Amino acid sequence: KSSKNVPNTTYSSARKAQYDIYYDMFKTHPVIHAAVNKKAAVAVSGGWNFNGSTTDVEPQEQHVNFLNEFMRRSNARQLMRLTYMDLDIYGESFWLIIRGSNEARTPIKAMRLDPRYMNEVVSAGGILSEWKYGPVSTDQNSIPYRLDEIIHYKLEDPADPIRGLSPLHSLQQAVAQDLFAMEYNKN
Repeated sequence: KSSKNVPNTTYSSARKAQYDIYYDMFKTHPVIHAAVNKKAAVAVSGGWNFNGSTTDVEPQEQHVNFLNEFMRRSNARQLMRLTYMDLDIYGESFWLIIRGSNEARTPIKAMRLDPRYMNEVVSAGGILSEWKYGPVSTDQNSIPYRLDEIIHYKLEDPADPIRGLSPLHSLQQAVAQDLFAMEYNKN
């Protein structure tokens, strides 16, 4: 087994378990569920605009048409809503960029990948070299992706330069107490 590019299976298993807790918090706590959904809906309600490289440069019409077609194929409103939800739940979101079979490998569309199943592969020097997608990163069924195939959005974590930090992390104990109290009161 090569040691130069190996996924950190211990950390990815711990992250997967933590992400399952965050998702459970989202599913079961009414305030968190409502807040995450409302924030995502408001964030995409205005649509989007394409801008030039600087404020005084207008984007070319052919580029705008290409981007509009890319967004249409990507079901962009849903993709953007899921991206905002992922950021609020997990602290990061991943897009897989699907490319054409032409020589230029032109991007055709983007699709969301569930952050719970994304595992980074880091070289011996601590440099991100690829992503693996699958329930178990060392499993032969996991799918490797090159860095140019993935767009990674994240909320910064000062302790981890590669992965994001969930805003729910600081709420975990308070939500657990709240859920326990709701269950106790119901009984």
